[in-house]
Amino acid sequence: MIRMEFKGSAEVNAAPKEIFEILTVPDKLVKYIPGVKKYSYDENGINMDVPVGFSFIKGTFKVKLKTLSSKAPSYVELKGSGAGSGSSLDFLTKFSIDPSGRGSKVSWDASVNVGGIAATFGGPMIKNAADKFINQIVEDLKKKLQ
Repeated sequence: MIRMEFKGSAEVNAAPKEIFEILTVPDKLVKYIPGVKKYSYDENGINMDVPVGFSFIKGTFKVKLKTLSSKAPSYVELKGSGAGSGSSLDFLTKFSIDPSGRGSKVSWDASVNVGGIAATFGGPMIKNAADKFINQIVEDLKKKLQ
């Protein structure tokens, strides 16, 4: 099992209320997760099929995502877990949303555990793939909210 930490922030051209809604409404949130084509949700959260691909691991992860806590419009905490292609992951991500300039500053702090075949690649390779995934989400968010 490999444990990684991610932190970052981005300026987004949207009000905190709009960002909060994206992070807490399943039909809106899944639009910002790269590649999601199939999802469902119930009182326990969102169930998604998320395509993954790095090195020779390619396939679909079955991911469960749920809101652990939130305080409108400034804070959201999401917990997720998933498995696929002989690997597993679980994560906890905390988002802070603050008014800033013409929109919001969105900051995140995530703890991620990766197990199985993916863990054999070591932290740097997994971190690089995860950073690309996170950056794709942030850039997509910025583009769609311009």
